[in-house]
Amino acid sequence: MPAAVVLVLIGAFAKSAQMPLHGWLPASMVAPTPVSAHLHAAAMVRAGVYLVARLAPALAEVEPWRPMVLAVGLTSMVLAAWRALRATDLKLLPAYGTISELGLLIALLGAGTRTAALAGAVMLLAHAAFKSALFLSVGIVDHQTGTRDIRELSGLWRRMPVLCAVAVLAAASMAGLPPLVGYLGKETHFEAFLHGTRLDGHEQLTVVLVIGSALTVAYAARFVQGAFAGSLDEAANRAERPEPGFVAPVAVLPGAGLALGVGYAGTSAVATAYADGYPPGPHGPYELSLWHGFTPVLGLSALSLALGGLVHLSRRSLPGVLRLPPRAGRVRPYGRRCRPAGSGRDRAHAGRLAAALPDGAAGDRGGGARRGAWRPRRRRWAPRSRGGHRPNRFWPWWC
Repeated sequence: MPAAVVLVLIGAFAKSAQMPLHGWLPASMVAPTPVSAHLHAAAMVRAGVYLVARLAPALAEVEPWRPMVLAVGLTSMVLAAWRALRATDLKLLPAYGTISELGLLIALLGAGTRTAALAGAVMLLAHAAFKSALFLSVGIVDHQTGTRDIRELSGLWRRMPVLCAVAVLAAASMAGLPPLVGYLGKETHFEAFLHGTRLDGHEQLTVVLVIGSALTVAYAARFVQGAFAGSLDEAANRAERPEPGFVAPVAVLPGAGLALGVGYAGTSAVATAYADGYPPGPHGPYELSLWHGFTPVLGLSALSLALGGLVHLSRRSLPGVLRLPPRAGRVRPYGRRCRPAGSGRDRAHAGRLAAALPDGAAGDRGGGARRGAWRPRRRRWAPRSRGGHRPNRFWPWWC
């Protein structure tokens, strides 16, 4: 049985992009943003989470189920959130945030307690709403400005105020601000770990959860500031205001997050249908609410918001936050084979050759119609397609 548990969990971790099996998810961000919103925020990556949720009632007490889901889930939550702070691509930022949130879901739904299961079910609803909205917002920004690099984006709130409000509402739910559904999930998962006496080392797990929640607040603020805050720059200045019909479908999602938070009674009815499969804790079943009074859980929520704000404000002094942008020309998960044709050493060699030869002898690299014009050799694993363009730099050679 332990060997079967380990193999099942490895499959679930790989399907839900848990570290160190996460490399495929950031590399798949070349897909159009509606595809990313559907597959990476709602459907495909949830298959591993769903498997853990279905098997946890039967296997949570079987070793090594609980140590594995808690260790892998919370580690992925913290490390992926930290990696999101380093992202300069506006789409990679929520991609790493997805890995982080999936780690939290794995830990909650695999913990094997009623309160943790309730928190996992609520966070499952919350994540589907706010992460889909963020991915679709990135798509609109990319479509209107022609770039997703947050170093080139600033002041979009002046040109796209409605989209900015939608993105802010989605990011606020991700950060766990009331009265959004993300706040309900945040309060519940703090309750599950702080008072989860059935979980070994629940105090230490609560500390890790606070750190992960603070980093989530930080990268949510980074997303909003990187795309919309600041003064109007060149990319934002040339952007056209999106049509209302372009933004309306995106606005439905954070609006649903707000409705699920304010109408927490309906959210509780949906989430408790799953959570009631576990026996209640020693203090009775936990009930969803926007206000439980001044409790330690409320203090942990406030602490995570404060720490996240401090991390965001001091991010320029943190090691590796903005000084390590993704490598140009290849994606790490596929290794050297995905380096595009004519890149790196080929371009450097072309420049040295052009400087060494007489004027005109190196030929025109762009057109090169003249016979005998020298061109850098193309890699066999990146041939030109029928349309005359090279494959996307993220694709592996077999594509």
